[in-house]
Amino acid sequence: IQYVFLKKRIIKKINNIFLKNLDKYKKIKKTDKIIINDEKCAICLENFKVNQYIRKLPFCSHIYHKKCIDNWLKKDDNKSCPLCKKSYQNIFKKCKKDLLDNIS
Repeated sequence: IQYVFLKKRIIKKINNIFLKNLDKYKKIKKTDKIIINDEKCAICLENFKVNQYIRKLPFCSHIYHKKCIDNWLKKDDNKSCPLCKKSYQNIFKKCKKDLLDNIS
């Protein structure tokens, strides 16, 4: 039981480091293009709103609500963009390796 708990804690820590290694998230302003163009998050299908947080994925530049994409990437074993399937697995693997190297 302790092993399972420890494994979950390590996975959670790796996911948090992974998300920090993606591009920074930002708060939506009323002058942002996604507001002017009335765009929607492709995960939750809700319109973006002023003062919400978004994350733009670095390799493919797709934009999502921060909460939506963070949850998606934490649960997605492939660590990929939901729209274009661009993989972020290499960033995840590096974060995992760095963390595990620091533990041992």
